Amino acid sequence: MVIQKRLLLTILISVDPAHTDSIEKEMSQVAASKNLDFAAEFIATQPEFSLTERLHLVILGSPLSPMALSTVAHAIATKSGNIDRIHRTVSYPVTAFEFLITLNKEKRESLIEELTTLSQREV
Repeated sequence: MVIQKRLLLTILISVDPAHTDSIEKEMSQVAASKNLDFAAEFIATQPEFSLTERLHLVILGSPLSPMALSTVAHAIATKSGNIDRIHRTVSYPVTAFEFLITLNKEKRESLIEELTTLSQREV
């Protein structure tokens, strides 16, 4: 994904929780040696993939700020959702993005409630 002329790359790996500090330290050193930024987030559990479903989420705005996109992505991440694809479908007179999401079925209603609340405030 490219945001403000910066290429963002993400990976998902399984690690032994006892080694997270050393992994983060080593990855930071490698990134620094290559003049790159590095950030890590370690999550204790994985979602139940057998209980997941795919959802389509369309967000609209005029204007639609980068902060709004970030807020939606964060809401999805807090529910252990995965954004499989983001596609801008319209750019004028409103901007629209379609998110294809994989999410645990049990967290669907909670995500909908959170996004509904977010949609009612200006971001």
